[in-house]
Amino acid sequence: MVSPVLGVKDPCDATSAEVFPLICPHCGAAKRLIAFISFSSDIHKILGHIGADPEAPRITPARGPPP
Repeated sequence: MVSPVLGVKDPCDATSAEVFPLICPHCGAAKRLIAFISFSSDIHKILGHIGADPEAPRITPARGPPP
């Protein structure tokens, strides 16, 4: 069976860096995307409800070249 997401026949053939978010880790069946949340206020509410920090981490400025 070919993965509908990545086109890989066997997950064992995938590299260790590849992730299969739309394949069930228990039975290997394909998952279906049923909703996509794009409003930031809704995302903040959901993350706050589950106890996760709704704010993105601060990005530090890049360092200059070495001396």
